[in-house]
Amino acid sequence: MEAERIAKSLTIYHQKYRASIAKRQSVSLATNLASTSGAEATQNGQHKNGGLQNGGGGPERKISSELFRKVVPGKCSDGKVVELNNLNDYSSQQVKGEILEYETSFTLKSIQLCPGCQGGEQDNPKIVSSAVGNMVEKWENSARILDQMLQNTNGEELSETDRVFASLNRCTSFEDLIPHGYDKSELNEDGFIDTINEGTEKVTLHGQALSRLLSDHKDVRSLMILLSSMHLAQNRIQLYNEKFQHSAQPEPFKKSLLELREIIEAINSQIFEYQSVLINTTVIHDAESQDWTAARPFYEGTRISVAVQFWGFHLQILRSDLFNILPPKVAQSLLAKIFDGSLSLLAGRYCKINPSPARLAQYRADITAILLITHDIMLSLFPGIQMFLDTRSNVLARSIHAKAAILCTALTLVGCPMKAMARVTLQGSNLDLADSTNRLQPLDKNLEDNRRLIYWLHLILPGYYSNVPEKLGTPAFVYLLGRMNALQPGPNWPLLVRLCLARNMEFCGVVLQNFGAFIPGITGEPFVKSMKEGCGKLMCTKRCLGTADIFWPQAVASGILYVVMHGNPDKTGLTQVLEPLLRRLSPNSWDVLHVNVMWNVKKPVWFQGLLDLIEPFFHPIIDDLLDDVESGRTWMLSQVPEAIAKLNTNILDVAYLIPPSFYQVCELIESLLPDNIRPLCDSVVVHIFISCIYGIITKLIPIFREWRMQREKLDFLTAVGEKLCNLNASTKEMQKLEGLTDSSSTAKTEKNHRWDDSPEEFVEIISRMVADSLLTDPFGQESLKAVYRFVSYNSEWLHTTLGVNAMVVTSSNGTSATNNSTTTPNTTITTTTTTTSPPTNNIKSHIKYSWLFAQYQHSWEDNLRFVSTKPSPLIVRLLKKRPEFQHPGQIEQTDKLLFEDVYRQLQRSVRERTTLLDR
Repeated sequence: MEAERIAKSLTIYHQKYRASIAKRQSVSLATNLASTSGAEATQNGQHKNGGLQNGGGGPERKISSELFRKVVPGKCSDGKVVELNNLNDYSSQQVKGEILEYETSFTLKSIQLCPGCQGGEQDNPKIVSSAVGNMVEKWENSARILDQMLQNTNGEELSETDRVFASLNRCTSFEDLIPHGYDKSELNEDGFIDTINEGTEKVTLHGQALSRLLSDHKDVRSLMILLSSMHLAQNRIQLYNEKFQHSAQPEPFKKSLLELREIIEAINSQIFEYQSVLINTTVIHDAESQDWTAARPFYEGTRISVAVQFWGFHLQILRSDLFNILPPKVAQSLLAKIFDGSLSLLAGRYCKINPSPARLAQYRADITAILLITHDIMLSLFPGIQMFLDTRSNVLARSIHAKAAILCTALTLVGCPMKAMARVTLQGSNLDLADSTNRLQPLDKNLEDNRRLIYWLHLILPGYYSNVPEKLGTPAFVYLLGRMNALQPGPNWPLLVRLCLARNMEFCGVVLQNFGAFIPGITGEPFVKSMKEGCGKLMCTKRCLGTADIFWPQAVASGILYVVMHGNPDKTGLTQVLEPLLRRLSPNSWDVLHVNVMWNVKKPVWFQGLLDLIEPFFHPIIDDLLDDVESGRTWMLSQVPEAIAKLNTNILDVAYLIPPSFYQVCELIESLLPDNIRPLCDSVVVHIFISCIYGIITKLIPIFREWRMQREKLDFLTAVGEKLCNLNASTKEMQKLEGLTDSSSTAKTEKNHRWDDSPEEFVEIISRMVADSLLTDPFGQESLKAVYRFVSYNSEWLHTTLGVNAMVVTSSNGTSATNNSTTTPNTTITTTTTTTSPPTNNIKSHIKYSWLFAQYQHSWEDNLRFVSTKPSPLIVRLLKKRPEFQHPGQIEQTDKLLFEDVYRQLQRSVRERTTLLDR
């Protein structure tokens, strides 16, 4: 499939490609217009066999079938082609059938949208109901056909390039979408508007009826799917409203949009109310574990409250459902409201509890668990570190941090062991509530207030957050940013770019050091569906990444290197990322650069990553070579030297366009090569360039053979590839290439963006600019998608690899430990490589509640210093909740006396503090 993608990018073979698929189009149309049951059976067979028609076959059959699948016109989720004049009848059948099926089986049939269509500016959902999904796809087919007809009517003919592009992309095609036998006589703009408006009315009525039915059965997950369906319909109607407006009807779908928005708001309120009531009345209530006056500890003092455990589990499940079904922004907003409301209830409850001495340990563990869960959920609610830590401009962040700070205060004043409190308060720990020198005193009052609210992060997770929580060490920053990327409801490209390029690209270096020497595909892995074939889900554009194949590690590494080379303008960018790995390679790992193994297509990840970086630059060279072959100028074996000479000239022309950072890596490799390794032409640059061109030709030959290219021309291309592997250094072009390495050392390039020492607002702008720049290129899109999926499934692997610990600061200088061991070529990898589930299924929390009793240790002195910044009435009120005050009969005499001394000391300090404030 990789070779096929390259072949389709070559302009000389566009016409040949279209001719090859046209021969199969008539067969496909007959299949597509067959009976409903036959169409569904064909579709199921494609999903199970990776797209093979009629039960599959050998590689030849697979390639033909895949080339054809990409241009199946009118291919819909249910296998039906519906003309515009029949669309209303079809819509009625769909909505009635869905209601009847739910009343019979109590199951709402759903369809997943292609990941390439999810989220985005329109905030598309991820799962929709089958009826609405089928209807919307029929709308889309009619809209594209109508758009093409309007273009032809206006005389706006497509260029040849646009025609070819349309034939290769089903969901962006305007020319080849009209199915065989489709009646266009009644397809016009006014008819389309009337039909879609009538269809939208059916969708709205269907949503109202189905929402009542789902509410009666308390089927909240299906209610979420219905809400997603309404959002998908609204997004398409909004697009049509902008596209088909004219002077007579400036907003032809205005009424339909208002109706959809009303039903969306109603269903959204239903879900929020149901979840809020469920949490407040059921989830966080448990009589046995919440009996705080009991003389015996709950579950022998080894478990936290059942209510807190269920609250954490329920939030985890709710987050998974919301993020895997609803549009990302809607899901994030809904989760934030539900979580903030439940946290308010818990904060109020635990500030009113009077725990007995036997339940004091459980009280401490409960609040600690609540704060850990709060931190994990907050990483899902904010799209960046700035919004997460800045309470001055974000109302939601301020609300959650304020409740967490109150809980942390209650944890300290009520849950702190009396001996620890007495030692800190009475025995000269420098803690004096009246002494302003021991309090946080930033110059900016707003900054002081912000730091007070987020200081609980340092007290609960000191291994991540320092005493100035905004200043994160490098391992903690990389892990938290990676975890935040994994917990987002959808891809956040600026955040992902920042993860890759900030902190001296620590993340990129860690990933490459761990599997840069991995060699994919040499252990006989079974064949799996290629990632480039698309997912086959609703509205699939073939621009998504399917299930990971055996070359998944290569896709991740190549994606990381692409982001570094094109996102970091500094010429030392690639060297900085690859040098730790290259210096650890064993002598055997350098065999890939020996001239005798150039023919070997199985290469380590780091080397193939370099080839993938320069491959787009060489596509025009291959295009030129194939132009000469197709036209007959050079196609005989005797003309191979002539073709080689032209290739050398073209390589030199293209070489000047490659960024200097690539040549800096080549210079580093030359300095590290063992003496027994001899690259082609004794030049690392030449060896890599020729390896790239040879690899492209090798991948293209099977595709051209499938397209029935003349055997003489195939033999010519094979001979060119073999001749390239035997070049010598006598050509002047190859000698000039070596000079590019030396000139790159003195080349003037921009420095990397100041990711770490710039204001957050500036960093966010730069992140968005770099992400937008990468996303404009198809190779950049593939790279970011691969890196995003890796981060989504491997945030915990990142936690382990970086060596960060929630309770222990692992390095005083804020850098991760360096592994100086030797890396050898390997064929195994420990990260998650293949999966069929959405990334957001992997966002479970990893809090071990038993650990809160056995191993979690609070720094009570830091906690009490934090409490000293709180209002005086709150301190006195919480002190009166302690067991020594509420249950004196169950307290030892020594603890009673200590409490009296501490209470008097704190009261005196509060009075002195009040006097200072009055002055």
